[in-house]
Amino acid sequence: MNRDDLHYVPMLRGKRAELSALSTSGHLTTMTPLVELQPIEGEVPSTVVAKRVNDILQAWYRPLFLDVQGAFDDSDVDLADGYNLVRRAAQSIAEDLPVPEPIPVVDIASPDGFLAAVRVALSEDAGPDEVCIRLRADHVERPVQLRNRLETLVHTLGATPEQVHLVLDLESTVNVAFAEMLTMVVPAEEWGGYTLAWGAFPTQLGSEEEQVHGRHDWTGWVDIHDALRMDNYRAPGFGDYSIVAASPPPSVPRAPNPNLRVTRHLDWLVMRERRTALEGNEAIYRVAQRLVGHVDEGLSAGDSWVIEHARGDGTTGNATTWITVGHQRHFAFVTAQLASRGGSSVPL
Repeated sequence: MNRDDLHYVPMLRGKRAELSALSTSGHLTTMTPLVELQPIEGEVPSTVVAKRVNDILQAWYRPLFLDVQGAFDDSDVDLADGYNLVRRAAQSIAEDLPVPEPIPVVDIASPDGFLAAVRVALSEDAGPDEVCIRLRADHVERPVQLRNRLETLVHTLGATPEQVHLVLDLESTVNVAFAEMLTMVVPAEEWGGYTLAWGAFPTQLGSEEEQVHGRHDWTGWVDIHDALRMDNYRAPGFGDYSIVAASPPPSVPRAPNPNLRVTRHLDWLVMRERRTALEGNEAIYRVAQRLVGHVDEGLSAGDSWVIEHARGDGTTGNATTWITVGHQRHFAFVTAQLASRGGSSVPL
């Protein structure tokens, strides 16, 4: 699949709110999510894997990158066998739904057995026809060695560079100088696809009822993208962690105060209201009323939710609902923001 420098790759953990947002975003054809399979503990019956995979593929009918690394660390199944369970589950689902097999995600530290299983999948006529290499910040302590390590990895997979979508995932390391260095070290022209991903959303929100947090991942990408394009180098597409932190907090309150997160051109606007025992989640209507001037009618299901609730309509929902709303707007807003940059050097 041809993914150009205006293609969007959201980095997702496979949580319920993310999948719910994906299920209403299938019309966004210039977006390919990278989804992590949630960790599975103890024994791993195929039914558990099948349900997890079904939840993902039911939410997104088009190509996606599926990262199963880490999903089986605390289970009795090794990664290669776990990946094969995922493949069988996806193939079973494809018998009833027109969904492509997920594109596997590997990295330069992946175990040999897992890489062998991915190589087999790539060699099969009915298997995936591409692979995603995800380079995290801790994989690139010695950037000068990256080229050789990537060449070795591609050879091990029995793939060609054109079959590879490379994701430089700097996670919460929003460092433009470091990212620029990586984009120059990695042989970008060789890859079938190429994305620079990072996440600037804060790990923990403050207590203020109104907060503004800069989208430094977006503005940093714009700087790098435009500089490379100006010098006639291949520029990467954009990836981020949407409206959650790349490094999540160690614990999340079970019942956070009603809040909504709205993506804007250069920042995120977060509105919250303190919950009272008498009112409960009813305060979300006031949050929506304060935010309604910052959303766009018709952009996404999330925008429509805010507009509806600003009128006092609809049910209050819960924390998962509110995060879903934020993801829905973010996915639509970013894809539109990228599309608007076609032929333009103006950072939007």
